[in-house]
Amino acid sequence: MMLLSQIQLSGLDYLSVALYALVVMGLGLWFAREQKTSSDYLLAGRSMGWVAVGSSQLASLLSAISYLGNPGEAYGHDASYLLFTVLGYVSVPIVISLFLNFFYRLQITSIYEYLELRFNYAVRILASVIFIISRLAWMATIVTAISVAMHKLVGIEPTHCILATTVIATSYTLVGGMKAIIWTDVIQFFLFTIGLIGSVLVVVWKDGAGPLIDEVVAADKLRMLDFSLDPTVRITVWACILAGIVSGIANLTDQVSMQRYLSTNSLREAQKAVWLKPVLAVPLVLLTFVLGFSLYGHYQLNPDLAVGIDSPDPVSYTHLTLPTKA
Repeated sequence: MMLLSQIQLSGLDYLSVALYALVVMGLGLWFAREQKTSSDYLLAGRSMGWVAVGSSQLASLLSAISYLGNPGEAYGHDASYLLFTVLGYVSVPIVISLFLNFFYRLQITSIYEYLELRFNYAVRILASVIFIISRLAWMATIVTAISVAMHKLVGIEPTHCILATTVIATSYTLVGGMKAIIWTDVIQFFLFTIGLIGSVLVVVWKDGAGPLIDEVVAADKLRMLDFSLDPTVRITVWACILAGIVSGIANLTDQVSMQRYLSTNSLREAQKAVWLKPVLAVPLVLLTFVLGFSLYGHYQLNPDLAVGIDSPDPVSYTHLTLPTKA
């Protein structure tokens, strides 16, 4: 058997990474030809369909945090956090009726334009600066997370991974505008999904579905509903309802999401794009939890492999055993 953490990338692996980088850079250059106005650059000329926009909005929020954090949550705790994620989409009708319809009919480029119209330029700038700072911190966390995982897996220096990721992402975004961002997001969404399904299948193939389910059930990992009123309880149904709806509204109405919705070719398309997110997101988030539960069962069935794992998060990328060739 071979530990995944000891695997070195082969020439084919590096070729795949290089090919992906060339594809996204190529998309950026291709769509750069269409940039004639600020609307073309920032809103894809308001020409996008709802499937692409809905997939892009979801992919924009998926990252190494989702891949490492959600399985780690399932591994270390139970399914309670999954309820929080699902309830977040109760906010969809609220977002459409109070925010999307309003902003779309204004025909603005940035939602912060409204703050200038409603108040003044200083308020617009302040809100924009706060948003940019928060997103820079968010992006730094994402890039750092994947860099740490790549270092653990194949020994690539985190600094090199951070620089490569930043340069490639910034380049195709800067050159291709919103249309390039949306279509690369669509590609990334399918890669995320295929990767999750493949990871789960590897674990199930290794240990068998039955034994894995037995371990998960025995550990009460499927517990989700805790109606306790004790404020010290980590996750309760009441917390999921309140925090889920508030978080759902925040995620669907910030500039990252709204800029994508405003790029659709009609309000009806934008509304369908918002509804598409929970349709895609709930199964995808469920898959991340299934992966975490599968890894928990895997390490229970193979306890010697769990040596050295000191917290739930690293289980997503360390020590998973793969069969070697005879």
